[in-house]
Amino acid sequence: WILFRSGQTQEALGYLEPAAEGLPNDPSVQFHLGEVYYALGRQQEALAQMRRAEKNIDQIRYTNLREAIRSRVAELENAAAEPALQTD
Repeated sequence: WILFRSGQTQEALGYLEPAAEGLPNDPSVQFHLGEVYYALGRQQEALAQMRRAEKNIDQIRYTNLREAIRSRVAELENAAAEPALQTD
């Protein structure tokens, strides 16, 4: 997560993917990986990770993290529901 926060998104991916796999019920880890996917433009994967985080959201004590997860899920679901832009 520190790598991501310092702008090293691709490098963070190599650490967060195994962490998320090893800690499937940790909503913070799932959120962090979802944010990396989001930053990399991997929207479907980001949504899947955010939904995993949301499943265990009650474990999170910090309201701002709960709100961030819910907000990102809503944003990604809305984007997925929008029809693709057509070009002429």
